[in-house]
Amino acid sequence: MKKLISWNVNGLRACVGKNFEETFLELNADFFCLQETKLQEGQLDLSFDGYDKESIVESNSYGESLIATAYQPWLDLLNAVDSMNMSRKNAARLERLIGVNTGRLDPERAANYLNMMSSQLVHTEREMARQSYRRGFVQTVINRLIPIFGDTKGRLDINTVQGTPDISGLEDVNFHIKRLGGALGIDPAMLGFADFLSGG
Repeated sequence: MKKLISWNVNGLRACVGKNFEETFLELNADFFCLQETKLQEGQLDLSFDGYDKESIVESNSYGESLIATAYQPWLDLLNAVDSMNMSRKNAARLERLIGVNTGRLDPERAANYLNMMSSQLVHTEREMARQSYRRGFVQTVINRLIPIFGDTKGRLDINTVQGTPDISGLEDVNFHIKRLGGALGIDPAMLGFADFLSGG
């Protein structure tokens, strides 16, 4: 059985002056994880025979330390998750292109007519969004007005455009989860992304 010790040293330089090396050797663990070292790279040279050392990325903010080998995989995973979420949001959107025929109106009257149509559309959209929100849904239909100059005033041409989800993004996320798990030396299933991946 392997022995792992996680040790909050609360400042490694001060700890070294208080029998740290003797205690470290007495404990004889297979793995040591030192927390709160309060060190930047190169401030203390400490090594023990039979142990490999992983450098850390540590900030002055609370809870923002990471093994250096896992830092870039972590950033890549965050980017893949962001990309996947944007793909899902775009797939849920339905854009409706509404061509409003202004007929032979002069430019000023045509602008007034379009503004009136736009105001009514915005009012209707807000009301529908409010009703959807009350029922626990998010309004995903987006209307766009396009002026058309032609012979007949009042005619509307409506076309819809809908995105499709990019499922290949899921494989991207899965790849980066495995990469991060490998960098940390743990089973990727322990990283806690199972719920995200099961969402499809």
